[in-house]
Amino acid sequence: MDIIEKFISKIYSRDQEQLFSPKKTYLVYDNLKAGDFEGDINDLEDFKEANINGETFYPVLVGQYLKDEGIVCYKMKLFKE
Repeated sequence: MDIIEKFISKIYSRDQEQLFSPKKTYLVYDNLKAGDFEGDINDLEDFKEANINGETFYPVLVGQYLKDEGIVCYKMKLFKE
């Protein structure tokens, strides 16, 4: 019984820590079209800050819509509360 109680106690406390830990929230506001991008798509990484054409943003879904839609990535900014 002790082992089960300790296990449940640890699981509960770990879930509470994750539940209440600070989270980053991003806001998708635009996309980067292939015609506006002259760099190497391999240099872009999801959620890693990038500076393209003098604009700083966080890319997401890099290359996912390039073939069909001509979108290199979607642009996000960190949401400030």
